Amino acid sequence: MTTVLVESAGRSHSAVVGRCEEVATVLAGLVCAPGPAVYAPGPLDGPLKVKDRRDRSTVTLDAPVRRYDGSLVVVDPGLAPTAAARPDTVAVATTPDDRDVLRTALARTLPGVELTDRVSTDAVGTTLLGDLRRAVVLGLVVAALLGGFGAAVSAVGSVLDRGRAFAALVATGTPTGLLRRALWGEVLLPVCAVTLVACGAGYAVGLGLLSVTPGVPSDAHPPPTPWLAAPALAGPAVALAAALAGGAALRRVDPVEQHGE
Repeated sequence: MTTVLVESAGRSHSAVVGRCEEVATVLAGLVCAPGPAVYAPGPLDGPLKVKDRRDRSTVTLDAPVRRYDGSLVVVDPGLAPTAAARPDTVAVATTPDDRDVLRTALARTLPGVELTDRVSTDAVGTTLLGDLRRAVVLGLVVAALLGGFGAAVSAVGSVLDRGRAFAALVATGTPTGLLRRALWGEVLLPVCAVTLVACGAGYAVGLGLLSVTPGVPSDAHPPPTPWLAAPALAGPAVALAAALAGGAALRRVDPVEQHGE
């Protein structure tokens, strides 16, 4: 087989050039049909082009696209004879019992050639995903702490700057609880609104990056995950910390002291 790129509507998809019957022995879900064709896990908008990874040459494909449940585009060798004539990949079907034996045999037969298998690749992917999640959690915690501290200082400073106005309101009989609720609304509503807008913008940017990532089907949709709620909860938590700090400062406002100043 030969590894290539298939270009479709400005996007690049990882692909292999090989006989469907041979590729199907190592690629689960691939069902072959008579005649040359392109097998893809999702719809491909034409015109389709095969791009060789080595010399960057391109060949336009004129063949039907057949969907299958997989993750790799498969191109019939008759559609890209130049790339098919220069194979660079060998795939072997293994079982848990003979995986190590076959890997050792290939390493001896093809010294210096990089060998990969699905088990090790999945393990690396799982490790990277776990590290990424921990980094995201750490980043959110640090950002929430710094944001909460800064917002609290800002809220307290705002109360102190308007101490005379608050003292006058208290002196005229305005309930402190009413002022506290007004201060909470002043702090909570803008921060929550900005947080929701920022989360929506980040989600849109993530979908945009996903749409141009090679190998991701164009009709793929990200599954719902509770991680989407993490940034949305961090914003209100920061605003709540600021509101509590501002409320505590408001309770210390003394109308007599402020009037004397």
